[in-house]
Amino acid sequence: MKKKLAIIITIISSMFLIGSFAMAESGTVARPNLGDAFKEDTLNTITEPAGYDTVDPEKSTVEGIVGKIIRLALSLLGLIFILIIFLAADIWMKANGKEERVLKAKKLISEALIGIAFVLVAYALSYALGDLISKRTLT
Repeated sequence: MKKKLAIIITIISSMFLIGSFAMAESGTVARPNLGDAFKEDTLNTITEPAGYDTVDPEKSTVEGIVGKIIRLALSLLGLIFILIIFLAADIWMKANGKEERVLKAKKLISEALIGIAFVLVAYALSYALGDLISKRTLT
């Protein structure tokens, strides 16, 4: 027992020692502050010296707003899919060999898979139509 404890302590302390060398600061490199990442104008600070325009199309066009709404809806549907799969897995694990509960879990899983297939097809169609519409309006 003491030998195992000594090995564990050695491993943990060596991890901290290696980590401290990896995190050591160099005097020549300016380390970014985490607070800088949340400043309002961080993107412009980085991109303007390189000559890039930083207009966010999602804030300024109808296409961007609709795209954002579609991505949000698809994210929520994906979350619902995962929750249904977890629910079905829970039902299946707690079935204790009862055939009707196993069948209910299998039905939930198959319905969830069919639902996510519809969501993926809807996403592909919306992406293709959005791409087609944006090309027609730009030319």
